[in-house]
Amino acid sequence: MREYGSVQTQFWSDIALQNLSTHAKLLAVYLLTGPHTNMLGCFRLPIGYVAEDLKWNEETVYNAFSELDQISFLIRDPESNWILILNFLDWNPIENPNQGKSIVKLFKRVPYQSTVFKPLIKILLDQTKYLDEGFQNHLATLSQPFQNQEQDQEQDQNQEKDQEQDVVGKPSINDGLPSSNSRIPLLINKKSIHDEETIGIPLQNNDVFITGKMDINTWKKTYPNIDVLQELRQIQAWNAANPSARKTRAQILRHINAWLAKEQRDSLQRQQAHPDHDVTRLATRGLSPTLAHNLVVGEQWLNHSKN
Repeated sequence: MREYGSVQTQFWSDIALQNLSTHAKLLAVYLLTGPHTNMLGCFRLPIGYVAEDLKWNEETVYNAFSELDQISFLIRDPESNWILILNFLDWNPIENPNQGKSIVKLFKRVPYQSTVFKPLIKILLDQTKYLDEGFQNHLATLSQPFQNQEQDQEQDQNQEKDQEQDVVGKPSINDGLPSSNSRIPLLINKKSIHDEETIGIPLQNNDVFITGKMDINTWKKTYPNIDVLQELRQIQAWNAANPSARKTRAQILRHINAWLAKEQRDSLQRQQAHPDHDVTRLATRGLSPTLAHNLVVGEQWLNHSKN
């Protein structure tokens, strides 16, 4: 466990961090200086640990993590609970060969299946000072499949662009949508058309909150009785139609969770208020629906036989 951690003074003047909620700011400082942090800035940290240390409920922890994810302060893998602070090594550079050796040991603990593994390799490839040459070569070898994948994706994107330009008279994908200079937020773009799980919710000052996959997966687990994506689309439409009631970036997660929680309660109440009357009636007689069906079929067969 580290005995201390440092926070640079420019942390407090960063515009992106200034717009965060108080919870998100405190979580950022906790991640930089807390007992679970290491000199790599990549470590495993379950939600329960944070909730216990900061005396928060888990919903508050999820919301704070989502805010930090939105400004690219970190990457968090919700499946493995691993966290990568993206600029950690820029703020806390490797200072000597012994630290370089410790970095190698910490890197070997990171599961390669985790979503933090690939971006961590990119970060370390830029940190050549005090890192063993053999380890740098190992990183380059590990990064090769990722580079090939990115090149293939880039080629596919370029081919799509060329095909769109070659088609004459075909409506543009942005026809009928607000332009970037419009006062109406551009809520639909090419990425969101191809990725239905990316939903932009308009905020104050023509800003837009883009829901991430981590947020959506968390909401699906928290509110299992509702269609989370459909509710997010309704939140998007409601805020688009009510500009005076839009939230700030610091308020939007509370707004979303309140909406989803209400729909979850309403859904449970509807289920309790409208039970299956046939099943309930049969249950009072000590019969199951399957047994009742069999009795009816048997009675019909007997009547047919008598006739």
